[in-house]
Order: sequence, then C-alpha cells, then structure tokens
Amino acid sequence: LLYNIGWPGINETSLGHGDIVACSWSSSNFFAFTTEKELNGCVLQYLHITNPNQPWDVWSTRYNGGAITSLQWDHTGTRLVSGDNHGLCCLWTMTSSLSNVWVRQDKHKIDLDGEEILSVGWLHNGARMIFLFDKMESMNISDKFDRSKFRPSVMQHGGKPMGGIYCCHRDRARGRSSSAGGW
Repeated sequence: LLYNIGWPGINETSLGHGDIVACSWSSSNFFAFTTEKELNGCVLQYLHITNPNQPWDVWSTRYNGGAITSLQWDHTGTRLVSGDNHGLCCLWTMTSSLSNVWVRQDKHKIDLDGEEILSVGWLHNGARMIFLFDKMESMNISDKFDRSKFRPSVMQHGGKPMGGIYCCHRDRARGRSSSAGGW
C-alpha cells in the first residue's frame, strides 16, 4: 500500500456507490476510479477523478455505456482515456485547468461496435526522464535526471512523434484479440 485516503464516517449507504471496479493514478497526482451502483435491478457505473491532496473535491459522472474495463493517463497526467466492454474508448480532459471539472471529448472517441476493450494506452512520444540513483545527493537538480531518447511509437513526416491512443480489444467474429488506434 503506497497511499491510503481515510474517509471516516462514509460508507456505501452515504456515498451511494459500491466497490471500485477500475482505477489509475496519474503523474500529475490525479486518481481516477470507477464504481458500480445497483438501482432497481440495473447496474449503473460512475467515473470519479480526484486529487488525493484534496479528497473532498471529487468530480463524478455517470458513465453511459458499458462497464469501464480500462483507464490510462497520458504522460503529462492531465488526459485520461477509458475503454469499456461495449467497445467505446473515450478521452477525458480538464476544463480550464480545473482539477474538479472534466469533459469527455466526443471528437476523440473510438467506437468498435460492441467489441470488448481489454486494455487502452497512449502512443509514446520518444522521450523519457530517468532518475539517476548514484547522483541522488547532487545539489544541482538537472544532474539527478537523464533524458533518454528513443524512437516514438508512431512518427509523422520529419520524425515528429504522433500523439494518440491505442486499444486492445476482443474480436468476437474471429475469437481473438486485435488492436486499433485512433486520434
């Protein structure tokens, strides 16, 4: 256990939600998770995003579609992609840099027409910061990190990295997994 948020006095009855189904932590210290709630025999799913430094300020929305099977943050930690068991990938972004206001970007969605999404991810931009343990005691912060370059997942003309998402889904017609990309 790396981090624990204790909400004393809050239980399923007062919060109104059941167990956490999927979760993901961003590099910008946002925590996204989904919960399910049964209402009149129908299971409803909710997506929540919070900053653990402000656990009282949780953004929540009812997710209309299938059950979310995968959540993944981008490398900046400010954009979230979700995939569900009905074949829909959705991009979620902050509005006006407010951590408690998130919007689904409908122009950036992939609809695989009912194919279950097993996993989602982001195309890599080709840059990675590596912490150098042997230089941990250095006074200069730039000495503590090494920027390693390698080829991006997908490149545009001229070698510029291309942004986007990919998803791995179950192809029911062929009975196997395949992948799709988009943006």
